[in-house]
Amino acid sequence: MNKKLIILLCFIFLTTGLFATNFLPRSFIHKKNPLPDASLTKADSSHKFDALHYTINLQLFPDNESIQGNVESQLELTALEVDSISFELEQLHVDSVFVDGIETDFSYDSSIINVRIPPGYEMGDTVWTNVYYHGFPVLSSDGYGTGIHWQNYIYTYADPNGARYWWPGYDHPWDKATTSMNVTVPDGNLAASNGILVEEIDNPDETITFCWQNTDPIATYLISLCVGNYLTFDQTYEDIPIKNYVYPGHLSFAQNDFSCIPTAMTIFEDIYGEYPFQKYGQAECGIFSGMGGMEHQTMTSIGSGLITGNGTYEMIFVHELAHQWFGDCLTPLTWKDVWLSEGFAVYSEVLYVENTEGYQAMCDYVQSSLHSYYLTWAGTTPYCTYDPPYSEYFTPATYEKPASVLHMLRLRVGDEDFFEILNTYFNQYKNGTVITQDFINIVETVSGMNMEDFFAGWIYGSGIPSIEYYYLRNVNSEDSQILFRTKTVSPTASQFEMTIPFVASDGDITDTILVNTDYEYQTSQHNTSFADTAQITVEYDPDNWILDRGDSEIIPELQSALPGDNMVFLDWKEFSDETLTSNWNYSIFRKLSTENSYTKITEVSDTTSYIDETVQNWETYDYVITANYIDGADNWQSMFSNELTVTPQLFPMDQGILLVDETKDGSGTPISPTNAQVDSFYSDVLGFGNYDDYDYSSEGSPDLAILADYSTVIWCDDDFDEKNISQEADKLAALVMNGGHVAISGWKTADYIPDSFYSNLIGKTSTEIIADVDFLGANSYNHPFTPIDVNGDILPSWQDKWGYIATFSETDLQTDNILYRFDSYSGNYSDQPVGLINFNPEFDFNTIVLGFPLYFMEKSDVTNYYQMVYNYFYPIPGVDDPPIEEKIVLKNAPNPFSENTKIIFQAKVSNLNTISLKIYNIKGQLIRKVSDDETAFDKDDSNYSFVWNGCDKNDNKQASGLYFYQLIKDNKVLTTKKMLLLR
Repeated sequence: MNKKLIILLCFIFLTTGLFATNFLPRSFIHKKNPLPDASLTKADSSHKFDALHYTINLQLFPDNESIQGNVESQLELTALEVDSISFELEQLHVDSVFVDGIETDFSYDSSIINVRIPPGYEMGDTVWTNVYYHGFPVLSSDGYGTGIHWQNYIYTYADPNGARYWWPGYDHPWDKATTSMNVTVPDGNLAASNGILVEEIDNPDETITFCWQNTDPIATYLISLCVGNYLTFDQTYEDIPIKNYVYPGHLSFAQNDFSCIPTAMTIFEDIYGEYPFQKYGQAECGIFSGMGGMEHQTMTSIGSGLITGNGTYEMIFVHELAHQWFGDCLTPLTWKDVWLSEGFAVYSEVLYVENTEGYQAMCDYVQSSLHSYYLTWAGTTPYCTYDPPYSEYFTPATYEKPASVLHMLRLRVGDEDFFEILNTYFNQYKNGTVITQDFINIVETVSGMNMEDFFAGWIYGSGIPSIEYYYLRNVNSEDSQILFRTKTVSPTASQFEMTIPFVASDGDITDTILVNTDYEYQTSQHNTSFADTAQITVEYDPDNWILDRGDSEIIPELQSALPGDNMVFLDWKEFSDETLTSNWNYSIFRKLSTENSYTKITEVSDTTSYIDETVQNWETYDYVITANYIDGADNWQSMFSNELTVTPQLFPMDQGILLVDETKDGSGTPISPTNAQVDSFYSDVLGFGNYDDYDYSSEGSPDLAILADYSTVIWCDDDFDEKNISQEADKLAALVMNGGHVAISGWKTADYIPDSFYSNLIGKTSTEIIADVDFLGANSYNHPFTPIDVNGDILPSWQDKWGYIATFSETDLQTDNILYRFDSYSGNYSDQPVGLINFNPEFDFNTIVLGFPLYFMEKSDVTNYYQMVYNYFYPIPGVDDPPIEEKIVLKNAPNPFSENTKIIFQAKVSNLNTISLKIYNIKGQLIRKVSDDETAFDKDDSNYSFVWNGCDKNDNKQASGLYFYQLIKDNKVLTTKKMLLLR
């Protein structure tokens, strides 16, 4: 059943025209669907017979839109006892009923005619009934508008269950019969119907009767009439007559437009089998407002708006013709399997394009008219092809989606088996009714494959999957081997199996590789003819075979390349899938940006980071990595990751604190402060110390060289809208990695910070914005930070609360990483983390991120916060403060010194592994740490000592100046001393 019409409310024009002039808008191919809440009201009737033949004798009275007639039905009884049978007839008048020529009792409730069968009939007997009726036919109210349409050119439309609106019969698709149609109309008209026109009778009352004989089984919804002042013209295809009925003014247009029919018949006969009926024809009418088509058996109804003379709607004519094989000859047993009609007709369009325009035109047509059209129509709704709701029989879920499935089936089984499947399926069920399992059985028999999972997902299931894949090359093999790992990712409970085409090329050789996949990662290994698989490119489905919601190639991902002083810090995401989680390592490649090729510099395992200390400051380097899966002697290497470029540089960090104000200069309203308001706020809360400031909105993005001059960067962002932290986070991370400190706060800012920043500096976490105005402030439980409360004077209407606060997932965080927790007015968000801090044994506390804006908090609380931040970032208590523990001696000699000094300590310790010694410069930067390892210290009697040579951990000599050194036990400072270095 091809419902081709304009659905005005969802007119999706993919293109206009056909073939060389693009393709037809798909909405023209669909029959009209009812309103979403429409439903069919149908009385149940027992089916005690098999309809063999209907003779429909009907007179039309156009002047008053009434009919009169009788229908003689030849029935074979199929039940042991039959005392009555039923026919459907809607809202007409039944005059009398006869059984084998004898008038009999009946009942009629304006929907079902119950006919009494006299005693004596047995199962297998043939009985003739004759129902006489008349009246004023109405159209169905189910949204489909089936019945007789009284226009200048009268036509009928009965799809899906509308024959009952103009003649009595058993109106269900599973009971097909042959027919005779004898229709009487006023003189001056022609009447087109199913089968062969065997006689025209001129009647004395200025009417004419047209007698049509249809000798092939037909479903009731395919029986039709078109009546009007037609002109006719004939076409021929071998011995099949083609008779067309068109409006007089459209004759030449139709002759041009319908010229595609013999070509299409040739193509479909070659693929499916012989044309199955006595004749073919097309009758012009106003069906679907003149812009649709309906595949009435042997006499398709064509909307008058489709006949233009320029072939614009060629694909509709082709589609309706294809229905003669699928839908008319092979009829779905029930409407659950409507896709067996519509999906096959749509795919016939594809085959027509392929055979008339070539392979590439077919690929383009599949993409635009099937895949893209369906996905655009469906949106995110997961439609099911099998057993659609009554109101959705004729949508892209039963048209384009199953046509795409047939295209993917063709790829899976191969052309030879696919076309044998179509031919076998058609010829085995010719003139019968079919269900989905019938087709599956043919597919499995011909292909020898188990296709249960394929059809379970694509036809019986809902949704459209996306595809994930990656491929590896075997660097230890001489056979140029490639290994694919692929899987489907479903948005629904349905699981999808399919074949995916990949095209590999090295510029000279192209190789198509077919990979079978399903909902779990599948491995597919292939030998190729490439001389060097490192030089190939692999393209996913370039010819548009696959219906999917997107494909994702999984490659190693470098997250950051952070510059340091003669070093580069690299980190990347772990590369594995759920079934290959071990035996992975990573190769790191580097080149100068001026060079063309990469050199492998190292290979690492059991880590996702690496520090390259073989670089020079101010040289620019490019980095990529590969992931390598080791399987015995095979080393399967991925393609290169994304490329990151980095320039190592100095980090003097001798300028103290820099306040970077990213806040947009606002209007001065409560939630949009001006630069002056923000500057004044931070001047007050940071008044306890000196700092430089940098205004982002006026000065733009700060260069890393500027940030590198400071040992601490305070980053604040107190406006609601503009967020730039995502492009600055790597600079801040580089500062921390080189020994600096960063404190970030802002309104939603934390939600824009890349995951790599958190995972490298604090711990793995994710953020969520709590939009509710529910934030009273923040409480600190794990650190000696005082609470921070909302300043209710700034926006009184919010009643001392604040909204759009970023919270952090604590699943992978350590307890000590949580600096602040949500103080919730409602209690719904109580204690969710809203502030994070990191303690890195190499660098102490160095990174703080708050999920709320400080400008809107109580000023005194913010001052206390920054004082505590300063103490954490610079953990230097007063020089020569009294020791925390008694009987602790810490000194150095000589002091001052020029080259070396011996640091000596005495302490009550049972285990030196709990002791560490740290040396800081005057800016509070940690420049040397003596590991809490017993071998790091020399022991002389009760004294432990360490000789410091005035160098940092990289053996870089330090400048003259004041230095501090601390003795630490169990992460607690025992005492601090000062020493003077003079060069």
